[in-house]
Amino acid sequence: INPSLGKLAPADIRPAHVIACIEKIIAGGAPTTANDCRRIIRQILDYGVVTGIIEVNPAASIRAQHAGADETARTRALSLEEIRQLLVAMEEHRPTFGRDNELAVTLLLLLGVRKGELIGAGWTELDLDHGQWTIPGSRIKTRRKGKPADFSVPLPRQAVELFTELKVRAAGSEWVLPARRQGRRQ
Repeated sequence: INPSLGKLAPADIRPAHVIACIEKIIAGGAPTTANDCRRIIRQILDYGVVTGIIEVNPAASIRAQHAGADETARTRALSLEEIRQLLVAMEEHRPTFGRDNELAVTLLLLLGVRKGELIGAGWTELDLDHGQWTIPGSRIKTRRKGKPADFSVPLPRQAVELFTELKVRAAGSEWVLPARRQGRRQ
């Protein structure tokens, strides 16, 4: 985003600039990243409107199909060998990858929850004594109509151990992964 739009004054950004930025990412073979960037650009420019920096968000009406970012769902799963390689690589690169990242990726593999569910987790959702994580329905990605129900995730012993380490590392934060929550706090 920054190389494409960073040097433009917010008032000078046009829909064509946003689409060109997204198309450059798609050309690199990353339609999912392109859609993420489209959403981020829109949020940044929405903030510009709210704060009075710009009058109209030039990305407000740009949808995935306008920019050609066609995502296709994947059904592929990691093989046991790929998981082994990932775990070894995380351990070997711990100084740069970080222990919190290693714990988070391991929990994602172990529990099969979505990244956003883990990133948004607060300690009030977890009952480590009983090995249970209750994800509020408001944080669950669902396509069902109505209010989504809370989702209960049983925690195996290994997950409880990982969460226990994260609790120490969180240093009293209300969040399981407080570094991930920095941008969301007001």
